[in-house]
Amino acid sequence: MNGEKEFFRKSFMGGFHRRDVVAYIVKLSEERNEIAAVAEKAMQDVRTLTAETAALRLELEEVRKLAEDYKAEAIEAAGKVLNKLEELFEQSRADVERAAANACTELNAAAAAVAGVPAVLDKACDRLSIMKSELDAGNIIGS
Repeated sequence: MNGEKEFFRKSFMGGFHRRDVVAYIVKLSEERNEIAAVAEKAMQDVRTLTAETAALRLELEEVRKLAEDYKAEAIEAAGKVLNKLEELFEQSRADVERAAANACTELNAAAAAVAGVPAVLDKACDRLSIMKSELDAGNIIGS
């Protein structure tokens, strides 16, 4: 109903004019049919939206599951990479420690050799002094 007031004309014999009553009933019937059509369309829309919502919920659950799977795979891959990095680091550390130990050994050997140089130089100096003395004495070397 659209809010209009309906007036029925009175009939000559009493009651209301038949055409007015019939027109009113037809009008109410048409309004009822329009309302029923709108209600049916609304119910169809609700059913469609309910089905779409259910499908979206399933899809969301699948996406969440995939995200959890990818997260687990990423964590596992990162763990493997970290383990490999630790292994490489330990190998590098062992190589550096070996090289440092070798360098220390070589430096100690060089230090020992260098420490012996003054004694060799003293011995060479003594021999030079002896040679000079013999030369000054007139002794010929090697005779």
